[in-house]
Amino acid sequence: MPHQQHDLNYKQVFSEPTVFKDLLTEFIAPEIVQQLDLSTLERVNSSFVNETLQSRESDVIWRVKITNRDWLYLYFLLEFQTKVDRFMAVRIAEYVIALYQDLIKQKLFTAQGKLPPVFSAVLYRGDNKWTAAQELSQLIEPLPGLKPYILEHRYFLLDEKAIINTPDFDTDKRNIVSAIFQLEHLNSEEQILALMPLLIEYANLPGEETLRRALSIWIKRALTKANWLTQEEKTVFLENTTLEEVNNMLAERLNALPKKYIQQGIEKGIEQGIEQGIEQGIEQGIEQGIEKGIEKGIEQGREEARRSLALKLIAKGNYSDEEIAELTELSMEVIQHLRNP
Repeated sequence: MPHQQHDLNYKQVFSEPTVFKDLLTEFIAPEIVQQLDLSTLERVNSSFVNETLQSRESDVIWRVKITNRDWLYLYFLLEFQTKVDRFMAVRIAEYVIALYQDLIKQKLFTAQGKLPPVFSAVLYRGDNKWTAAQELSQLIEPLPGLKPYILEHRYFLLDEKAIINTPDFDTDKRNIVSAIFQLEHLNSEEQILALMPLLIEYANLPGEETLRRALSIWIKRALTKANWLTQEEKTVFLENTTLEEVNNMLAERLNALPKKYIQQGIEKGIEQGIEQGIEQGIEQGIEQGIEKGIEKGIEQGREEARRSLALKLIAKGNYSDEEIAELTELSMEVIQHLRNP
């Protein structure tokens, strides 16, 4: 049930014109989008389509006028899939045919009396690479001379994980859909926190109350999948918490990480130091050697852990020497030497 609820929240997000326009302009072929008057973009009411499409709770259907053409429509069907369906091309073809049947019933033809073109796309959210055929004909056994009579249809694929992992993907792009794709697949606290300002900016756009509501619900549910959050934190996120509050809570949590890692590093260093000290003492064969080895090992462990953390904080570039000194309890002289060896 929680998984289905998240899918429905995802559908609500992509049912918002602002989000869908960003999807079109950023990820659909420019030669298609350039022909469209995006100011006419509108959702197709669920009561408008037949029973086959009404039962498709995870799909959204839109229509838009083609520029300088009298009421010629494009319909967009998106499937929110989390696993590869080998016969997706058959399913999509079925939905397109069902849509055409409904258009015929409603007598919604072009000025030339023809059916409007349909653009179908699959929005895939799974972790495994999408391997299913995109062309229906690829699923049909060929027979010489029969090709002209074989049903043909091709859907457009949007593989979220593949998109954000391409070398030329711009993680700083100010596009709401890019941020959504990343939030679905990233599990780093720092990366997710970096996305929040853009998501909040879109949610706070004037007149976008429904978008704000949809984004708020979806983001909080997406965060509950994070394995670095405690169950208590997840419960807090799902309560009546605003996006700004979520952002602040994440920031506070992230700011606490250096101290957490310092303590973990020191404890690990102490543990390693004790072990080394015992080994050295045993080798010397005297009790005094063990005691001195333990003491020396503890101090070395602390020092190495602090220096290691200081180097990491310097590499991040977000901390001043004073802040690093405070966090690691190292002297300014040591910090400056580490920064400029």
